[in-house]
Amino acid sequence: MRSSLRAKFVRAAVAAIGLAGLSTVAHAGLVVDLVPTGGTGDALINGKTVTVGTAGDVIHFNIVATVSGADAAANEGMQTAFGSAVSTPGSGGAQGNFSAAVPVSPFNGANSFGGTVQDLNGLPGLDVGSNNAASSADWIELRSNSSTAGTGASDTSTFLLGTIDFTVTAAPGAGSTTTLSWLPRAGGATTAGGIWTQDGQVANNTTGTLAGHGGSYTGGSAVSIVAAPEPGSLALLGLGGLGLLLRRRRAM
Repeated sequence: MRSSLRAKFVRAAVAAIGLAGLSTVAHAGLVVDLVPTGGTGDALINGKTVTVGTAGDVIHFNIVATVSGADAAANEGMQTAFGSAVSTPGSGGAQGNFSAAVPVSPFNGANSFGGTVQDLNGLPGLDVGSNNAASSADWIELRSNSSTAGTGASDTSTFLLGTIDFTVTAAPGAGSTTTLSWLPRAGGATTAGGIWTQDGQVANNTTGTLAGHGGSYTGGSAVSIVAAPEPGSLALLGLGGLGLLLRRRRAM
């Protein structure tokens, strides 16, 4: 009952305040992002901020690639992304475990892999992937058997590469933040962390002399996990947000 009331208060406060989620600013190259899509238990999604209440809450994510060019033509494509999903709990922050990623068609081609579940940063909780850019082992590998063309009408296209879950094992304390991030595999002289099509040409983040070398492959903005406010605090936030909306309407 208490959990249900808290969820209702959170939804009401978020609706009243009209908080906007963070978005990744597109730039020429490849950006891979963890995008929250939903959750179970007390988990509530508001852009790149997720409120959780208790251990056992599960957050669902899409792994989304955005390829941007600079020639204003719709000639972008996507083939391969290696990366890791990493949690970084702050002081008193939520702790939890990532599950292995699930590649989705067509990025479930030959050699695709959901990643090895293990600790990557010495902090509480389990991550997925690797820290060893020199080896292809253990990384989340989301791969199409050939370049997949974008469907957008501009020089920016998005691609759903896979899905991944994060399960809370220790609830966050008030005022704490835990961040969840996608960390790309750095390219080497002949090893690529990502392969995509940009402005109609093959691109990758290798550092050697391979065709398309030197491309920009980055991770999107981090997801923040915070504690669900208590109902009393939420009521005050909701009233404040309502007052702000009324002032805006009067100004119009």
